[in-house]
Amino acid sequence: MEYLFFDIECANCFGGNGKICSFGYVLTNEDLQVLDQRDIVINPRHKFHLGARGKVEIELAYPMEQFKNAPDFPHYYRLIRDLLTAPDRVAFGHSVNNDMRFLMSECARYKLDYFDFTAYDTQLLHRYFTKSQFDKGLSKICETYGIDCSLALHRSDYDAFLTMQVFARLCKEEKVAPDALLALCPSAYYTAEHGAVINHFTTPAYTKKLTEFSRHCRPLPQYKKSGLWDKNFCFSKAFESEKFKEALYLVKSIRDHGGQYCSKIGNSDYYLQWGDPCVRTKRIDEIRATGKELTVLDEEGMLELLAIPREEYNDCPLMSITQLRGKRRHKPRRRRSSAQQATQTEQVRDPR
Repeated sequence: MEYLFFDIECANCFGGNGKICSFGYVLTNEDLQVLDQRDIVINPRHKFHLGARGKVEIELAYPMEQFKNAPDFPHYYRLIRDLLTAPDRVAFGHSVNNDMRFLMSECARYKLDYFDFTAYDTQLLHRYFTKSQFDKGLSKICETYGIDCSLALHRSDYDAFLTMQVFARLCKEEKVAPDALLALCPSAYYTAEHGAVINHFTTPAYTKKLTEFSRHCRPLPQYKKSGLWDKNFCFSKAFESEKFKEALYLVKSIRDHGGQYCSKIGNSDYYLQWGDPCVRTKRIDEIRATGKELTVLDEEGMLELLAIPREEYNDCPLMSITQLRGKRRHKPRRRRSSAQQATQTEQVRDPR
């Protein structure tokens, strides 16, 4: 048995589709001893988006010219496919569903055949074994475990190496071998099937949960003149199911600005279009034909509208209603009136 830990960096994710600029991996044996490590630099054939409003927030691991002079994704397609689909090999990634979607969207962009594979998510494994309410970023987990991650700099093979170290630490904490750890949490994985990425860890009613979460968020008065007060926001079903953590985070920010999460696109002012077309996305033209103003945004446009930095968004925690409520207060005992106390005293004295 071999284990492949991989990570992907993208030039941009406009339209919810990642334009891959590097694919890094670490291949180990069943004892997690490194057999091979490589960072494949890829020409994304698209512009780089390194920050919002001209502000550079992301530092590239290599000079820009190295990306522009590198072969593109179709050149490395067979290599990447074979790495992920080799027999007797288990793939891993941190928040791996995003990287799997990037691979599928690149296949679609270059008209290449989709390939099916399975990948375990160390983020889900960490949440399961540490009983955490949050999906933590790779750097946060490394800091908790004392793993040095100062050299990462968005270099894919090094992030893959850190992912391997986190997995090794989980095995050590649970005092089990890698295959035994996976047996203890067998559903912490995603599958790519015919171009779609499927979550096997949990299948909640996403819209219902987002609606309930929105009810417990309160607007912040300082945003009353932001222009978003009383505006309705709706997300594509693909975004809600495949990026549920990010959807919760956006709902909280929308409510901060006085807006409302809405499950019906016909009642919405803003719509986040992401992923494969769903029943909501297919109604855009129909709704606009009625004369209703509907602003359709991609993920980057929504972040810019809500003034959310991309790095903050990428590291957002998994939010819950419990966090919003705080600790539940015990209901104070009802005090008896003096007349009731006197009556009770008389009953004790004369039990007739």
